[in-house]
Amino acid sequence: MCIRDRPERARAPLCAGGSLGGAMGTWLAHAPQRVVCANERDVADALAQIERAGARCVVVGACHSWAPPHAGARCAWLHVHGLRWAHVLPFSPSSPSSHGALVRAGAGMRLSELGAVLRAHGLCLPSVPMHLDATLGGALCCGSHGSSLVHGSLADLVTDVRIVTADGRAAWLHDGGAACAHGEVLAAARVSCGVLGVLVAAELSVCPIYAVRRGAQRVPLRTAQDVAALLALAASHEHAWVHWRLGEDDAILSTLSRQPEQQASSVADPTAADERGVKPYDGLNWFGHGTADAQLPPDGTGADEAADDKDEEACTRAHGPPARSTAAARTAWVSSEYALPLARAPDGVAALRAALGESHRGRLVELKFVGPPQRDTLLACNSGAPQGACCFNVWWRTRAEHAADVVRPFEVAMQRLCATPHWGKARALPPGYVGRVFGARAERFCKVSRALDPGGVFAQPWLTDAQAEASVANVAGIVRTEC
Repeated sequence: MCIRDRPERARAPLCAGGSLGGAMGTWLAHAPQRVVCANERDVADALAQIERAGARCVVVGACHSWAPPHAGARCAWLHVHGLRWAHVLPFSPSSPSSHGALVRAGAGMRLSELGAVLRAHGLCLPSVPMHLDATLGGALCCGSHGSSLVHGSLADLVTDVRIVTADGRAAWLHDGGAACAHGEVLAAARVSCGVLGVLVAAELSVCPIYAVRRGAQRVPLRTAQDVAALLALAASHEHAWVHWRLGEDDAILSTLSRQPEQQASSVADPTAADERGVKPYDGLNWFGHGTADAQLPPDGTGADEAADDKDEEACTRAHGPPARSTAAARTAWVSSEYALPLARAPDGVAALRAALGESHRGRLVELKFVGPPQRDTLLACNSGAPQGACCFNVWWRTRAEHAADVVRPFEVAMQRLCATPHWGKARALPPGYVGRVFGARAERFCKVSRALDPGGVFAQPWLTDAQAEASVANVAGIVRTEC
């Protein structure tokens, strides 16, 4: 397939500083220009003006993507974090949820806010992504996930989505099975990479809240047999998360084990563990509740960091680095993630040990897990992985001047294995890479993308400026070659 043609768009002037009306907010005079949308009408109005201006659009939620955004002078950032609402739908035995429970929420809802709404109804997401300050729309567009071989990614919970396409039309896409007219579009929209339209709402399958007990143990990670044993151990728990320090032969396996159902309601304070270390699952269970095994190893900072730097203590995986840092001028946090089918996890460990074991000694690599796909999703990390996926994630702090380079060797090592990227953390994808690793699923995604956005309004926010014009197809999967 060839790269999608992008017709030369009319160059009408953007409205610098002028109000777009209603609750829209204003265009800013500098690039990239920003529009804050409070409702669906705002989204349609903004897209109409972007179209008239001949600009392109990047849709953003809470701006927690780690990958560098495409922010050209004629690129508008359309913020949807104003779309913050949620309600639990009435129970229905015919619901596409295996538990009969569904929640419908605006794309601007933060995952932490959505969790609070669900808890009030005795419900929860079966597996929650690590970063709770992300919006629902952003988490879905990026393919975010928790760490569990029992559950799939967040996209696997999506039954319906509502999108506004480039021409301003809004529609619900319903999960009606393979025979449904919306099926192919919904398969693409569950992880849309921000190029199909503006995701304004989604309907997700949820489950009764359950209790988990935290655990941790050191496991060997020397051989392929060790990795296979680790995977079997991870699969025996509801959730599992591995921290492996490069250069070492062992790793720490942290687990959340499901407890009897009656214990979920026996914990008086849902934000704290009881005396047995049991706590309702809410996505914060990884981050310590006073039990002896609750402390994860500190994130690797590299030998060049000052020992008294307190930034790391203020930084959490649930809510990200502090907004303002005393050392912001000197240090930066960077993250990248790639996934392999579960059976190839030993290859990933071996490749990272060979490529980074010495040069990045002491840095942490996280192994996270995503269960088998539960719904047709084209560009999820577990797409085409019937046993599930092993995700290799790095979340490192480095000196600001090294931020662009510190994760590059990691990306190269994973790309040599044709690993699938996390769309919120893909910093540098070679031309045609997505077509190679996703194959026919990338081609299917490309057809949906061309149908919904024939004029190329939606810019790809995870490509560098150098790639954006020459190879917009990298993430949308337009270029298809054999791996």
